[in-house]
Amino acid sequence: MKKQRDALEWISKAEQDHQTAVTMARKRIKPVPDIVGFHSQQCVEKYLKAFLVSTKVDFPKTHDLIELFEIAITKDPLIDISVQTCAS
Repeated sequence: MKKQRDALEWISKAEQDHQTAVTMARKRIKPVPDIVGFHSQQCVEKYLKAFLVSTKVDFPKTHDLIELFEIAITKDPLIDISVQTCAS
């Protein structure tokens, strides 16, 4: 049960970062692309961590998206196919 709660906490935080990125991306008078990029990265990181927690995969304390992504692929290789499809 704790793992599910931890995953939901990561998702909640990811959603906050997503909403912040969207809100800041809509600013027209004084754009803040660095803030949008930061919160976008944080959102992806937290969703990856939520996935890893929910699938009971241990991961190091890191902010490296590539490292987290590579760990996630070991649990579900279809993630790699999904990302490649989105990128094309």
